[in-house]
Amino acid sequence: DGLTPEGVAIINKDTLHSDILIERAKQNTSNVITYSTHDSSATICPKSIQYSKGYTVITIDFNGQKYTYRINSISDGMVENSLATFATLSHLDIPLERALENLSTFKPFEKVLNLKEVETPNYKVNLIDDTHNASLPAMINAIKAFNTQTKFFKGNKIIAIGQISDLGKHSKSLHLQLVDVLENSNADYILCKDIELRQVVNKVRNKNIIWYPNKELLINDLKYLCNENSLTLLKSSVTGTDFPEIAKSLPNILRRNDVGFDFDNLF
Repeated sequence: DGLTPEGVAIINKDTLHSDILIERAKQNTSNVITYSTHDSSATICPKSIQYSKGYTVITIDFNGQKYTYRINSISDGMVENSLATFATLSHLDIPLERALENLSTFKPFEKVLNLKEVETPNYKVNLIDDTHNASLPAMINAIKAFNTQTKFFKGNKIIAIGQISDLGKHSKSLHLQLVDVLENSNADYILCKDIELRQVVNKVRNKNIIWYPNKELLINDLKYLCNENSLTLLKSSVTGTDFPEIAKSLPNILRRNDVGFDFDNLF
């Protein structure tokens, strides 16, 4: 409602209720730009999204020109944010190609799907730390990001998650929506902590999945599962769970870890 007729509204068409936002914006301005990662009816929709090891390359056809840029993130959410950035840049009186080059210098915060390599006494392992916060969409986004990276690593593919906090009476039903996502993930092993995830573990089929009553047992198994060139996703809320303590301590534990695991399957 604060827009003038000359103003510009930039709206993510992939979000719930975007139609309401678009309709309201059109009451104030004719300059309504939408963006989407997959809806070709949006003003800005990528021609291609290519996930590489630790980064993503996006190509967009816009006003008869092709633009390609890179962001140092593997998150669908960050891809969407970059499309909003593209839409904003396209309405500023600056060279668009030069501005897009600066996106390659972007770095997410440390605990936002941060892919890092940890060197143990015997080999190197890889962690994706996304324990900065959690909601159901954020948890799903993290698992999808993990799936884009598994092909680049030959070791175990591991998902380790804690609960999504502050969901109130909807907590049980929302956590259960993770069942299909986990079943269809690329994980070889799924490690879960916190009581809200126990019901999820009981319903996931055809996966090596286990629930842990405390962080010590979970960390102990991670010491064995994180083998050479492995990939582990760590995701949880910040409050209401001690799972972030796992993410904080795990790199140092792995650096000192000289145990090996000779069996084919821990579970």
